[in-house]
Amino acid sequence: MKLEINVTWPARELLSVEVNCNMKIRNSRRATPKNAPAMGEGASAIVIDDCFSQRNRVLDDDRYRIRCRDNDIDLWHPHSPPVPGAGSGPLAHCQPFSSFEQTLVVLMESPHRHEYLKNCIDLPIAPARGIAGCNIYYFLTEIIRSCPHLHRRLKGRDTRVILANPIQFQCSLVSVIKCDPYGDWKKIRDALWKELWHCQSIREEFKQRLECYRPNFIVNACTHSSHKKNCRCMSRGGSESDRDCRKRTVNEFLEDHFPHARIYQVAHPASGHWAGGTAGLRLSERSPRRDMMMRRCCFAIHSRALPVD
Repeated sequence: MKLEINVTWPARELLSVEVNCNMKIRNSRRATPKNAPAMGEGASAIVIDDCFSQRNRVLDDDRYRIRCRDNDIDLWHPHSPPVPGAGSGPLAHCQPFSSFEQTLVVLMESPHRHEYLKNCIDLPIAPARGIAGCNIYYFLTEIIRSCPHLHRRLKGRDTRVILANPIQFQCSLVSVIKCDPYGDWKKIRDALWKELWHCQSIREEFKQRLECYRPNFIVNACTHSSHKKNCRCMSRGGSESDRDCRKRTVNEFLEDHFPHARIYQVAHPASGHWAGGTAGLRLSERSPRRDMMMRRCCFAIHSRALPVD
């Protein structure tokens, strides 16, 4: 079945996505059959409208502060008493932050149904609700403690933790359409996420958000794509990859645009790896391209420091 997506923010885009699964319309106000009076035989596509506008975005969330002292790590909510999975409200991009704070950004991928009130796509709440939010609240400190490289660098200064999605729209469309079987929504999520990431305006808006936060550390918690074949690294149009398409795509984007931030990888917070102690937080291995950029940067700094005859 083909999906025709009308995107109106941050720029107008018309996307056409082919997904190999059976779909039915859940919300007739947001999804309509094309060239058929009712969904079923004869419909050439489902048109998705009024789901990718500014009011449908799940905004980033300045959720926690952490403080590392030796082996102790304190985590608290800066705005109210901590509640597992709760959000602190939309993050104002120009909001001032204390100069003594470092910034750690946890990236997921795109909002799921728990990040909307009553699964209504017009009522976004905050990133990482439900299981993902609970796991971050209960296990983030243990995850940090398991990575000495990050743990050492967080000592001595308070660190704000911002939760964000590279794409702030619901790519699974679980609030709008039904799939048979239910697990096929992952195919829709992967295909639509890929098409949205191709949009220059989406990537540029994501970059601008991160630039406002000035992150010292970025934790890439995107899931792996479920497309085992025909999955290319999309930010550079790279070669075939096996299962790490989405995570590696975001990683390469971060390396290109934020060479001074330390980038880490970890399992998605909704996975059982967080509670099981196998999330695998680790420093991301730098690609040859990033190594070259860092060498050029160091050479430029060194050249300016040399005395002039």
